[in-house]
Amino acid sequence: MKTLATFIFTVIIASNCLSQNISPKNKATINSLYPNARIIGGSQNSVILYCNCPENGGEIQLTFDTNANVLVKEYFYNSLSSLPDAILSYIKQNNSKSVTFDSTDVRKSISSNGDTYYNIFMKDNDVPYEIKIRDTGEVISKICILGRS
Repeated sequence: MKTLATFIFTVIIASNCLSQNISPKNKATINSLYPNARIIGGSQNSVILYCNCPENGGEIQLTFDTNANVLVKEYFYNSLSSLPDAILSYIKQNNSKSVTFDSTDVRKSISSNGDTYYNIFMKDNDVPYEIKIRDTGEVISKICILGRS
């Protein structure tokens, strides 16, 4: 029973601390966009939310400017099947025995000007990479990620 009480106290304190790191203007923007969202991480300029949102029904990361305008919305998915056909075609064409794609960490980002791209994580001969790719299948960048297993 003492362990349960400690756990509940820790969750309450951690939630309160996360909430204190976020500016009041950013909180107001979050509440207007996603009133039922639960903040699960964040800083002054970036907040990760969990909500039953129409965009993806899961985690969303919002990045703000200094006036609490949303610069980028990043949606987290756990399936490659949520990707546009052009990206799935890229994956199919670039798949080999040495290449594997991480279907548990797929991200869609939309900037305030409407620019949309996806971040997909892959390994080529066990070397991890992050691919930033437009919904048209055009690769923006491919970066080796040291320290990711």
